[in-house]
Amino acid sequence: MKTLPFILITIFASALFADDTKVQSIADALDKAKAQHAKSISDSRAEFKATLDKRLVAISKQGNLELAKAVKSIREEFTDDQPIDKSIGRINDGLIQSGYSKYDIAIRRASKGLFTAYQRAITDLTRAGKIDEASAIKDEMEGLDLENKSKPPSKLPFARKLIDQDTHKGRAGQSHTRRNHQYRLMSDTPIDPRSTNLWYRAQFGHRGGEERGAVMVSFDDGQRWHKIDQWSRQVVKRSERTGGGYVRVDPRRVAASQRIKKVDRILVRFDYISGNDGLYITDVVWARR
Repeated sequence: MKTLPFILITIFASALFADDTKVQSIADALDKAKAQHAKSISDSRAEFKATLDKRLVAISKQGNLELAKAVKSIREEFTDDQPIDKSIGRINDGLIQSGYSKYDIAIRRASKGLFTAYQRAITDLTRAGKIDEASAIKDEMEGLDLENKSKPPSKLPFARKLIDQDTHKGRAGQSHTRRNHQYRLMSDTPIDPRSTNLWYRAQFGHRGGEERGAVMVSFDDGQRWHKIDQWSRQVVKRSERTGGGYVRVDPRRVAASQRIKKVDRILVRFDYISGNDGLYITDVVWARR
Protein backbone atom coordinates (compact mmCIF):
# COMPACT_ATOMS: atom_id res chain seq x y z
CA MET A 1 0.00 0.00 0.00
CA LYS A 2 1.31 3.44 -0.96
CA THR A 3 2.11 5.79 1.89
CA LEU A 4 0.54 9.21 2.34
CA PRO A 5 3.79 11.13 1.62
CA PHE A 6 4.18 9.23 -1.65
CA ILE A 7 0.61 10.12 -2.66
CA LEU A 8 1.15 13.80 -1.79
CA ILE A 9 4.39 13.91 -3.77
CA THR A 10 2.65 12.32 -6.75
CA ILE A 11 -0.21 14.84 -6.62
CA PHE A 12 2.22 17.76 -6.31
CA ALA A 13 4.34 16.52 -9.21
CA SER A 14 1.22 16.07 -11.38
CA ALA A 15 0.10 19.63 -10.60
CA LEU A 16 3.50 21.01 -11.53
CA PHE A 17 3.52 19.05 -14.79
CA ALA A 18 0.03 20.29 -15.69
CA ASP A 19 1.08 23.85 -14.84
CA ASP A 20 4.19 23.65 -17.03
CA THR A 21 2.17 22.15 -19.87
CA LYS A 22 -0.31 25.04 -19.75
CA VAL A 23 2.44 27.65 -19.77
CA GLN A 24 4.09 25.90 -22.71
CA SER A 25 0.83 25.88 -24.66
CA ILE A 26 0.48 29.64 -24.08
CA ALA A 27 4.04 30.19 -25.32
CA ASP A 28 3.43 27.98 -28.37
CA ALA A 29 0.28 29.93 -29.31
CA LEU A 30 2.16 33.23 -29.08
CA ASP A 31 5.04 31.86 -31.15
CA LYS A 32 2.56 30.76 -33.81
CA ALA A 33 1.03 34.25 -33.88
CA LYS A 34 4.51 35.79 -34.22
CA ALA A 35 5.31 33.53 -37.17
CA GLN A 36 2.02 34.40 -38.86
CA HIS A 37 2.66 38.11 -38.29
CA ALA A 38 6.14 37.86 -39.81
CA LYS A 39 4.78 36.02 -42.87
CA SER A 40 1.98 38.55 -43.37
CA ILE A 41 4.42 41.45 -43.19
CA SER A 42 6.84 39.75 -45.58
CA ASP A 43 4.12 38.86 -48.10
CA SER A 44 2.61 42.37 -48.01
CA ARG A 45 5.97 44.04 -48.51
CA ALA A 46 6.83 41.74 -51.40
CA GLU A 47 3.49 42.42 -53.09
CA PHE A 48 3.84 46.19 -52.80
CA LYS A 49 7.46 46.08 -53.99
CA ALA A 50 6.25 44.23 -57.08
CA THR A 51 3.61 46.94 -57.63
CA LEU A 52 6.25 49.68 -57.39
CA ASP A 53 8.53 47.80 -59.80
CA LYS A 54 5.77 47.35 -62.39
CA ARG A 55 4.65 50.96 -62.15
CA LEU A 56 8.21 52.23 -62.41
CA VAL A 57 8.62 50.36 -65.70
CA ALA A 58 5.27 51.64 -67.03
CA ILE A 59 5.87 55.25 -65.93
CA SER A 60 9.36 55.22 -67.43
CA LYS A 61 7.96 54.04 -70.76
CA GLN A 62 5.51 56.96 -70.66
CA GLY A 63 8.47 59.34 -70.46
CA ASN A 64 7.35 60.96 -67.20
CA LEU A 65 10.79 61.70 -65.74
CA GLU A 66 9.80 63.45 -62.51
CA LEU A 67 7.26 60.80 -61.52
CA ALA A 68 9.69 58.02 -62.45
CA LYS A 69 12.40 59.58 -60.27
CA ALA A 70 10.01 59.88 -57.32
CA VAL A 71 8.88 56.24 -57.61
CA LYS A 72 12.46 55.02 -58.06
CA SER A 73 13.58 56.86 -54.91
CA ILE A 74 10.78 55.37 -52.82
CA ARG A 75 11.40 51.86 -54.17
CA GLU A 76 15.13 52.00 -53.45
CA GLU A 77 14.56 53.10 -49.85
CA PHE A 78 11.85 50.50 -49.25
CA THR A 79 14.15 47.73 -48.02
CA ASP A 80 13.39 44.82 -45.70
CA ASP A 81 14.33 46.78 -42.59
CA GLN A 82 12.94 50.18 -43.58
CA PRO A 83 9.31 51.41 -43.66
CA ILE A 84 7.79 53.01 -46.73
CA ASP A 85 8.71 56.68 -47.13
CA LYS A 86 5.83 59.01 -46.14
CA SER A 87 6.31 60.97 -49.36
CA ILE A 88 4.44 58.17 -51.15
CA GLY A 89 1.24 60.05 -50.33
CA ARG A 90 2.30 62.69 -52.87
CA ILE A 91 2.83 60.20 -55.73
CA ASN A 92 0.19 61.01 -58.35
CA ASP A 93 -0.46 57.49 -59.60
CA GLY A 94 -3.75 55.71 -58.91
CA LEU A 95 -2.36 52.17 -59.06
CA ILE A 96 0.47 52.99 -56.65
CA GLN A 97 -1.93 54.67 -54.24
CA SER A 98 -4.29 51.71 -54.49
CA GLY A 99 -1.41 49.31 -53.85
CA TYR A 100 -0.23 51.37 -50.91
CA SER A 101 -3.71 51.41 -49.35
CA LYS A 102 -3.83 47.61 -49.66
CA TYR A 103 -0.35 47.30 -48.15
CA ASP A 104 -1.17 49.68 -45.30
CA ILE A 105 -4.34 47.85 -44.30
CA ALA A 106 -2.54 44.49 -44.45
CA ILE A 107 0.18 45.77 -42.10
CA ARG A 108 -2.41 47.12 -39.67
CA ARG A 109 -4.37 43.86 -39.72
CA ALA A 110 -1.21 41.86 -39.05
CA SER A 111 -0.27 44.17 -36.17
CA LYS A 112 -3.76 43.93 -34.71
CA GLY A 113 -3.64 40.13 -34.87
CA LEU A 114 -0.31 39.94 -33.04
CA PHE A 115 -1.41 42.57 -30.52
CA THR A 116 -4.48 40.44 -29.72
CA ALA A 117 -2.29 37.33 -29.34
CA TYR A 118 0.00 39.15 -26.89
CA GLN A 119 -2.99 40.36 -24.86
CA ARG A 120 -4.38 36.83 -24.71
CA ALA A 121 -1.03 35.42 -23.57
CA ILE A 122 -0.72 38.06 -20.83
CA THR A 123 -4.23 37.29 -19.57
CA ASP A 124 -3.70 33.52 -19.63
CA LEU A 125 -0.34 33.71 -17.86
CA THR A 126 -1.77 35.98 -15.18
CA ARG A 127 -4.65 33.58 -14.59
CA ALA A 128 -2.11 30.75 -14.28
CA GLY A 129 -0.30 32.69 -11.56
CA LYS A 130 2.75 33.36 -13.76
CA ILE A 131 3.01 37.05 -12.89
CA ASP A 132 6.69 37.50 -13.80
CA GLU A 133 6.23 35.78 -17.16
CA ALA A 134 3.12 37.88 -17.92
CA SER A 135 5.01 41.08 -17.05
CA ALA A 136 7.88 40.11 -19.35
CA ILE A 137 5.48 39.44 -22.23
CA LYS A 138 3.78 42.80 -21.64
CA ASP A 139 7.14 44.62 -21.76
CA GLU A 140 7.96 42.82 -25.00
CA MET A 141 4.58 43.77 -26.51
CA GLU A 142 4.90 47.44 -25.57
CA GLY A 143 8.36 47.56 -27.13
CA LEU A 144 6.83 46.56 -30.48
CA ASP A 145 4.21 49.37 -30.34
CA LEU A 146 1.64 47.05 -31.91
CA GLU A 147 -1.40 48.93 -30.61
CA ASN A 148 -0.54 52.12 -32.50
CA LYS A 149 0.59 50.20 -35.59
CA SER A 150 -2.82 48.53 -35.82
CA LYS A 151 -4.80 51.80 -35.85
CA PRO A 152 -5.78 53.62 -39.06
CA PRO A 153 -4.14 57.04 -39.53
CA SER A 154 -5.92 59.54 -37.29
CA LYS A 155 -6.52 61.95 -40.19
CA LEU A 156 -8.98 59.54 -41.80
CA PRO A 157 -12.66 60.09 -40.94
CA PHE A 158 -13.12 56.44 -39.91
CA ALA A 159 -9.99 56.31 -37.73
CA ARG A 160 -10.12 53.61 -35.02
CA LYS A 161 -13.52 52.39 -36.27
CA LEU A 162 -12.44 50.30 -39.23
CA ILE A 163 -14.18 46.97 -39.86
CA ASP A 164 -12.80 46.13 -43.31
CA GLN A 165 -11.41 47.69 -46.47
CA ASP A 166 -11.39 46.41 -50.06
CA THR A 167 -8.67 48.00 -52.14
CA HIS A 168 -8.54 47.55 -55.90
CA LYS A 169 -9.10 49.85 -58.85
CA GLY A 170 -12.38 49.49 -60.71
CA ARG A 171 -14.45 51.67 -63.02
CA ALA A 172 -18.07 52.50 -62.31
CA GLY A 173 -20.61 50.78 -64.53
CA GLN A 174 -18.17 48.62 -66.48
CA SER A 175 -19.21 44.96 -66.25
CA HIS A 176 -20.37 45.54 -62.70
CA THR A 177 -21.38 41.89 -62.31
CA ARG A 178 -17.71 40.91 -62.38
CA ARG A 179 -15.77 40.57 -59.13
CA ASN A 180 -13.25 43.22 -60.21
CA HIS A 181 -15.97 45.88 -60.15
CA GLN A 182 -17.54 44.86 -56.87
CA TYR A 183 -16.18 45.56 -53.40
CA ARG A 184 -16.58 42.89 -50.73
CA LEU A 185 -16.35 43.94 -47.07
CA MET A 186 -16.22 41.35 -44.28
CA SER A 187 -16.68 41.40 -40.50
CA ASP A 188 -15.30 38.80 -38.08
CA THR A 189 -18.66 38.75 -36.31
CA PRO A 190 -22.19 39.70 -37.49
CA ILE A 191 -22.86 43.41 -37.02
CA ASP A 192 -25.88 45.69 -37.37
CA PRO A 193 -25.31 47.66 -40.61
CA ARG A 194 -27.40 50.50 -39.18
CA SER A 195 -24.55 51.17 -36.74
CA THR A 196 -22.01 51.51 -39.54
CA ASN A 197 -20.98 53.75 -42.42
CA LEU A 198 -19.50 53.00 -45.82
CA TRP A 199 -16.74 55.18 -47.25
CA TYR A 200 -15.29 55.19 -50.77
CA ARG A 201 -12.42 56.98 -52.45
CA ALA A 202 -12.45 57.65 -56.18
CA GLN A 203 -10.83 59.52 -59.07
CA PHE A 204 -12.05 60.98 -62.35
CA GLY A 205 -10.34 61.41 -65.68
CA HIS A 206 -9.36 64.82 -66.99
CA ARG A 207 -12.20 65.66 -69.40
CA GLY A 208 -14.25 67.46 -66.77
CA GLY A 209 -17.68 66.06 -67.66
CA GLU A 210 -20.80 65.92 -65.52
CA GLU A 211 -20.60 62.27 -64.55
CA ARG A 212 -23.10 60.81 -62.14
CA GLY A 213 -24.36 57.42 -61.05
CA ALA A 214 -25.69 55.26 -58.23
CA VAL A 215 -23.96 53.58 -55.29
CA MET A 216 -25.48 50.11 -54.89
CA VAL A 217 -25.26 47.77 -51.90
CA SER A 218 -26.09 44.12 -51.27
CA PHE A 219 -26.53 42.46 -47.89
CA ASP A 220 -27.04 38.92 -49.29
CA ASP A 221 -23.85 38.32 -51.29
CA GLY A 222 -25.11 39.90 -54.50
CA GLN A 223 -28.53 38.26 -54.81
CA ARG A 224 -30.37 41.57 -54.41
CA TRP A 225 -29.00 45.08 -54.94
CA HIS A 226 -30.34 48.31 -53.47
CA LYS A 227 -29.56 51.91 -54.37
CA ILE A 228 -28.03 53.51 -51.31
CA ASP A 229 -26.76 56.85 -52.64
CA GLN A 230 -25.71 58.80 -55.73
CA TRP A 231 -22.19 59.66 -56.81
CA SER A 232 -21.07 62.58 -58.95
CA ARG A 233 -17.96 64.57 -59.76
CA GLN A 234 -19.09 67.32 -57.38
CA VAL A 235 -19.53 64.87 -54.47
CA VAL A 236 -16.08 63.35 -54.96
CA LYS A 237 -14.40 66.75 -55.31
CA ARG A 238 -16.09 67.97 -52.14
CA SER A 239 -14.77 64.95 -50.21
CA GLU A 240 -11.20 65.90 -51.12
CA ARG A 241 -11.67 69.06 -49.08
CA THR A 242 -13.76 67.76 -46.18
CA GLY A 243 -13.33 63.98 -45.77
CA GLY A 244 -9.70 63.23 -46.50
CA GLY A 245 -10.69 62.11 -49.99
CA TYR A 246 -13.37 59.67 -48.76
CA VAL A 247 -17.08 59.98 -49.44
CA ARG A 248 -19.41 58.74 -46.70
CA VAL A 249 -22.43 56.58 -47.54
CA ASP A 250 -25.09 55.86 -44.90
CA PRO A 251 -26.66 52.33 -45.08
CA ARG A 252 -29.24 52.90 -42.33
CA ARG A 253 -32.26 53.69 -44.51
CA VAL A 254 -31.80 50.73 -46.85
CA ALA A 255 -30.95 48.33 -44.03
CA ALA A 256 -34.05 49.42 -42.11
CA SER A 257 -36.36 49.13 -45.14
CA GLN A 258 -35.05 45.61 -45.82
CA ARG A 259 -35.22 44.71 -42.12
CA ILE A 260 -31.53 43.82 -42.08
CA LYS A 261 -30.30 43.56 -38.49
CA LYS A 262 -27.11 41.49 -38.63
CA VAL A 263 -24.67 40.83 -41.49
CA ASP A 264 -21.07 39.67 -41.68
CA ARG A 265 -20.48 41.04 -45.19
CA ILE A 266 -21.56 43.84 -47.49
CA LEU A 267 -21.06 44.11 -51.24
CA VAL A 268 -20.80 47.53 -52.91
CA ARG A 269 -20.83 48.47 -56.60
CA PHE A 270 -20.99 51.73 -58.54
CA ASP A 271 -23.47 51.98 -61.43
CA TYR A 272 -23.11 54.54 -64.20
CA ILE A 273 -25.98 56.84 -65.27
CA SER A 274 -24.45 59.55 -67.45
CA GLY A 275 -21.19 61.29 -68.42
CA ASN A 276 -18.21 60.51 -70.63
CA ASP A 277 -15.16 60.58 -68.37
CA GLY A 278 -15.60 57.74 -65.90
CA LEU A 279 -15.38 57.25 -62.15
CA TYR A 280 -12.45 55.12 -60.97
CA ILE A 281 -12.87 53.70 -57.47
CA THR A 282 -9.66 52.94 -55.56
CA ASP A 283 -11.00 51.57 -52.28
CA VAL A 284 -14.14 51.09 -50.20
CA VAL A 285 -14.23 51.05 -46.40
CA TRP A 286 -16.72 49.67 -43.89
CA ALA A 287 -16.50 51.29 -40.46
CA ARG A 288 -18.45 51.73 -37.27
CA ARG A 289 -20.05 55.09 -36.56
